[in-house]
Amino acid sequence: MIRTTVTLFSACFGIIALGCILVKQEATAIAPEPTTEVLPADTSAVTLPGLAAPSLTSSFDARALPAVPPALIDDETLWLARAVYSETKRPHEQWLVAWVIRNRVETGYRGRQTYHDVVLDPFQFSAFNKGNPKRSKYGSLLPTSTVPGWQRVLRIAHHARHLDTEYRPFPRATRHFYSERSLPAGAPVWAEGRAPIYLPPTFDVEAERFRFFSGVI
Repeated sequence: MIRTTVTLFSACFGIIALGCILVKQEATAIAPEPTTEVLPADTSAVTLPGLAAPSLTSSFDARALPAVPPALIDDETLWLARAVYSETKRPHEQWLVAWVIRNRVETGYRGRQTYHDVVLDPFQFSAFNKGNPKRSKYGSLLPTSTVPGWQRVLRIAHHARHLDTEYRPFPRATRHFYSERSLPAGAPVWAEGRAPIYLPPTFDVEAERFRFFSGVI
C-alpha cells in the first residue's frame, strides 16, 4: 500500500512538473520581443576619461568639459553654439539645450538633418526668426569671438555633438523646451495639455526658466 501511494505521488508530481514546463515554454513563446530605438551610427562619438555621464543622483558640470582648439570648431558646431548661446548663458542649461538640438538633428525633426537647418528652421528658435535683430548678432559669432562666455559655449557645443549617447541627459524624443520667463503670455500651443519631463534636482534647472518636453510631434 505504501509503495503504491508513493508511486502515485511520484506520477502526479511528474505530471505537474511537466505542466509547469509547458506553461513556461508557452509564455516564453508568446512574450513580445522588446523594441528599442536604434540610433544612427556615430563614428565620432567619444567617452571622456574621468567625466561621468549625467545621472539622477549626480550633477553634471558642463564647465569641466575639456577645452577645444578653435580649429576643431566646424560650421555645424558653430551653429549649435550660436543657438545655445541665444537661449541661455548658464552652463548647465546650455548643456540641456544643446542636447535638445542634437535630438532634433538625429531624428530629422521637421525634415531638418543638420545643425544649420535645425537652428534656422522658421519659428523654432526665436533669436533666429527673420526680422529679429538678434539673428545677426548671434549669427555673426565666430570661433575666435571673445564675448563673455562664448568660448565656454563652443566647448559645450562641441562635446554635446560628439560625446557618446551615454551622456544624453534625457530621451532622444526630447526635442522641445520653453522658458516661462520669455513667454509672459503663457505656454506655447504645442505644450498645452502636456507635462514636462522630470529633471531631478541635481540638474539644477528652475522650472520657470526651462521646461523640457518629450514626444511632441
